Amino acid sequence: VSIIRQLIGRGVRVDIADYNGWTALHHAAASSSLSAQSALATAKVLVEELGASVVMKDATAQTPYDVGASQAVRGYLLPKQLQQET
Repeated sequence: VSIIRQLIGRGVRVDIADYNGWTALHHAAASSSLSAQSALATAKVLVEELGASVVMKDATAQTPYDVGASQAVRGYLLPKQLQQET
């Protein structure tokens, strides 16, 4: 989480997508190398503090919720996604 804050502080844009259309939030949500708690904390920082989009779709039309690896992250993202989509 501190590394993300440092990068954003240096001007890195939070919703820039990679070649697959994945944003930092897609990567955090899908990460299997982070514990569920760390992935959730990272997702919360990206969304609540840095304004990451929860509805941004990748090259295969999947949102961060769709690629979420843990129930904790998916449970956090789903209501936020539904709120923005309605």
